[in-house]
Amino acid sequence: MKRVLFGIFVFIEILILWPMDYAFGFSSLDGLQLRIQGQFNKTNPLFGYLVGPGTEKLDKPVLRPFASDGCSQSPNEILGYDFVDCCVLHDLAYWLGGTSQEKEQSDRALQMCIAEKANSVVARIYYEGVSVGGAARGPNTFRWGYGWDYRRSYSPITSEERLQAERMYGKDLYKLKEQIGRRQYVINLELFTVDYLNVNRTSADKLVYYFLQNNLKRHDVVTFASKMTIKNSNWWYQVRLQSCGSKNIYLNLNSALAWMNSAFYGLDIDTAPWSELQKYIVEVRDPGGCLK
Repeated sequence: MKRVLFGIFVFIEILILWPMDYAFGFSSLDGLQLRIQGQFNKTNPLFGYLVGPGTEKLDKPVLRPFASDGCSQSPNEILGYDFVDCCVLHDLAYWLGGTSQEKEQSDRALQMCIAEKANSVVARIYYEGVSVGGAARGPNTFRWGYGWDYRRSYSPITSEERLQAERMYGKDLYKLKEQIGRRQYVINLELFTVDYLNVNRTSADKLVYYFLQNNLKRHDVVTFASKMTIKNSNWWYQVRLQSCGSKNIYLNLNSALAWMNSAFYGLDIDTAPWSELQKYIVEVRDPGGCLK
């Protein structure tokens, strides 16, 4: 029954609420910057990854930097009642994941928060929505544990997993919690909610990731990547970084040779030293100076 109610809710949302984006808070959020991302950027398996010195190896699950879509394809405010902060705090719990009991606690906290800022009816609707739609191991970008690049099941966060989060945001995630408390975050309106995770990652993606790991002088986040860009009659891997806006870095890769050596001659791109991988990077063009 819950699944039926949730489906009806989503259907009504698409047909009725979305065209009323201004009235229901999609276009105007007090004190917040709202932007619509290039949605299909996310089909590239490097989208949203933290890159640069000391970042994780790709031979194990990787936690991507925190991102929030507000109330996940539902209004962030209704008739003047603004409760987007409730949804962002809810996203903080969902980003990292954990046990089913922790999910239920997070969903109940969302319900209580929205009830205080709006009313109990709206709060109940949102609670029912996340109870079903936010289940772990779903293929969507708002599932429980959505920060991970695989479908994480309900289980306690391990010390190694928590360490990944704390490397980005400090002990007990205090840096991230301070940003959320000061409303220093961007709401990404998600139109395309299928999370491709790491299932279509290729040797070319890995080569670019490790190139950035060994050539950037600071941490950054991949905001766009395209595996096949034609430039001067050659195929180039095109990538953009958060700190560099719309400027591109172009890499001419010999990924076919890397794949062949990986498939037939025992090359492990994830464990090989960078000195062994450099030869697969034929040429790099950085017209915007993003690598500097």
